[in-house]
Amino acid sequence: MQSGRQDTLEARYAIKFCVKLGKNATQTYEQLQTAYGLTCISRASVFRWHKKLKGGKVSVRDDERCGRVREVRTQELVGKIRTFMDEDRRVSIETISEQFQVIVGTVHKMIQDEMNKRKICPKGTQ
Repeated sequence: MQSGRQDTLEARYAIKFCVKLGKNATQTYEQLQTAYGLTCISRASVFRWHKKLKGGKVSVRDDERCGRVREVRTQELVGKIRTFMDEDRRVSIETISEQFQVIVGTVHKMIQDEMNKRKICPKGTQ
């Protein structure tokens, strides 16, 4: 099989084909192992997709997932953070993260990349 996402999609089409031929999950897995060898998808994946496709699922693609929006680095959010930082210049990244419900690493990258700011830690004299 190829590498990455394409190989699992190809295997799912093969599973769908076996389901239409009336093969059970074990037979399907054995045929995939014969065809793809060591690069075959796992037995658990074959059984899971066989069950889904036999149960009436039509598409071999993954369903949409719920959760947090992928892109949080919007100009609107950058503007809000900039305003928040202008009000209190000593605010921490953790405080900003909690205030806007964004991961600390994302806040840090926005401050560096979008606002061209970085923490300056001068060396103390002794």
